[in-house]
This record gives sequence, C-alpha cells and structure tokens, in this order.
Amino acid sequence: MKDKELMENNPAEPPRKKGLMRMIELLDRDSGKYFKSGVLALLGLIPFFLAVLFALANSMPALLLLCIPTGMIAAPEIAAAADTVMRGLRDQVGWWWWDTYKKAWKQNLTASLLPGGIFGLVIGLNIYLLYYITQLENPATEFWMLFAAMLVITGITQYYLPMLVCMELPGATLLRNCFVLFFSHPIKSVLAAFFQLVYYGIMLIWFPLTTVLLVLTSVWLPMLIAYVILYPALDKDFHLTALYDKLQQERWGS
Repeated sequence: MKDKELMENNPAEPPRKKGLMRMIELLDRDSGKYFKSGVLALLGLIPFFLAVLFALANSMPALLLLCIPTGMIAAPEIAAAADTVMRGLRDQVGWWWWDTYKKAWKQNLTASLLPGGIFGLVIGLNIYLLYYITQLENPATEFWMLFAAMLVITGITQYYLPMLVCMELPGATLLRNCFVLFFSHPIKSVLAAFFQLVYYGIMLIWFPLTTVLLVLTSVWLPMLIAYVILYPALDKDFHLTALYDKLQQERWGS
C-alpha cells in the first residue's frame, strides 16, 4: 500500500478509546484473529505443558532443563500471536490474518528462539519454586515473596514481545529497553503484569476445570489486556504507530 493510499484509509483518525472501552472495541473487531493466533500458540506450548507434567510426576529439577527447548519451540507461535494483537492495537487495516501470521512467524523465528529458551527457563524456575513452596507448612510469606518477584520480572519482560515484533533491534537492546520502560512507567508496568499473573494463576489453580476457558482465551487475552495498558507508553517512547506504517510498506508489501 502506497503512502497516498495509507493517508486515504486513515484520514484524521479520531482519538482512540482507552481502557475498558478500547478492550471492547478490539474484541468486537478482531476477536476472531486473536482466537486463531491463540490456538496456534497453545499448540506450540503443548511440549512445554508436557514437560511440566513430566517434571511434576518424576523429577522437578528436570523441569529446568526441559523448559529451555520447549520454550524455544513455543516462541515463534507466541511471537506471531503478539504480532496479531499489536496489529489490532495499531488499528492496521487491509491485512489478511493467515498470510500476515505466516510472515510474522517466519520473520520472528530466529530472533524469538533464544529469548524463548531463556523465558522458558525463568517460567520453569518459578513453577519449581511454587511447587516447593506448596510443600511447606506455612507458605504464606514465601508465596507472597515469590509473587512480588514474579510481578517485577513479568513487569520488565512483558515489553520484550511487542518490541520484538515491531522493531529490528538486537536482543540486548530490546532487553535494555524493557528495563527503561519498566522504570519509566512503573504503574502501567505493574498493573499489566498483575493482570497477567492473576489470569495464569486462575488457569493453574482451577485446572483442569479451566481447560475450555484456556482454549478460548489462551495467550491472547492476557496479552491483549496487558498491551492495551502498555501501548500508549510504547507508542509515546518508540512511535510504534509510525513504525508500523513503515513496516507495513517495507516488509509486508501492502
């Protein structure tokens, strides 16, 4: 799509809705795309889930090793799901989901593998610690300490995926930007991380009763909630809307 066509499709756009109203708007318009990308991400996570189940039944230390390769397997699908959510937040028009999903998967394949393995290891370690805490007689203090640590870690790392799918920068630079964004926008960062941890906590505590809900919402719903909160900060600091316009022309040829 040429510059002139982009301007014709986006003439003097009114200010975007915020908060809950923005969520409702995106769900009404793009929920089908989110659901399909979420199902594929869930399929990519199956080896990770199996690794967790194996470790719980056999050897918890093995979880730390198994989560690295299984995290790498899931990484491209999760990155492609993040790309789908970010395109909705960008209000990008005129894109076919499946074609764009495949291009996003291929584009982010190599760049997502190493962080996928690292994040898989971090998540595995948190699961290991959570399992250990549940074996204690009085786990309240240890649990809240772990929750606080997870809140900070999630608050920092949650910026990595949206920047990965939007920016062509080295991983070390993206990670540094995560710290900068977290400390520049601490309230937004903690709030977005809190909603994600609550979501995954509900999925875990009431599993397998939450199986149907997990299939329906998978990774896209917590992503959407978090990114609705974080997108204004990302757009302000990194001009993502303008960057998406550029990537749309250069990378996708539309």
